[in-house]
Amino acid sequence: MPSEKHTNKDLPPGQKPIKQHLRWGRDRPTIGVPVPKIDLKSWALVVEEEVAQSLRLSWDDLQKLPKVESISDFHCVEG
Repeated sequence: MPSEKHTNKDLPPGQKPIKQHLRWGRDRPTIGVPVPKIDLKSWALVVEEEVAQSLRLSWDDLQKLPKVESISDFHCVEG
């Protein structure tokens, strides 16, 4: 997916663009416990309870779904 380039004038005062998304537990330490190791062969997303039809997606199923690019402005404050 193409990424949109931002300049400093597009950002709120005191903020700067980053070159890539930070991945928690890889590029950035976690807050509290370490990021758990997940076996993607057995992992599943399960949607049930208050839905008309339950759904279970494996990691591969999830990766096959259509992808949508969304550019959003999130402000995260640690501390």
